[in-house]
Amino acid sequence: MVDQIAEQLSKSGRPLLIDDVQYLLEKAVANVLTDIYNASEGTIVLIGEERVPGSLAKLERLHNRVLEWVPAQRATLDDLRALAQASYPQLHFADDLLDDLRKKVNGCLRRVAVNLYKVYTETQARCIDSIDLAGWGSDSWFTGEAPSRRA
Repeated sequence: MVDQIAEQLSKSGRPLLIDDVQYLLEKAVANVLTDIYNASEGTIVLIGEERVPGSLAKLERLHNRVLEWVPAQRATLDDLRALAQASYPQLHFADDLLDDLRKKVNGCLRRVAVNLYKVYTETQARCIDSIDLAGWGSDSWFTGEAPSRRA
């Protein structure tokens, strides 16, 4: 299977993206990733939590093949515009709505995606093709916070 993956990676010229790599950082899996890299000479992008560089340092065979460390950045308003347009081209999201969302979820793209879907489903139910902050309300965002306990 390693040979098949390496062949596809080499032929396609596309990168192999591995998300949540922190769950794969044990020696056996790291050796497989190294073998895939060596056989394909392709690009492998490892995406994970902040502790990944430290964990990877213990796996020298894979660690010394890292070309660049790029920390994740918080999403910008431009990022939200691009994601909204690509995901829901039939719906216009006003900048005030997107900027409020960005601030409320601290630029976390996962939560942005969840909330854009939430807005989309609500606008579908209302039969509207454009929405701004006044039409949505700023207290309706999913931020990951548990609801407050009732008195």
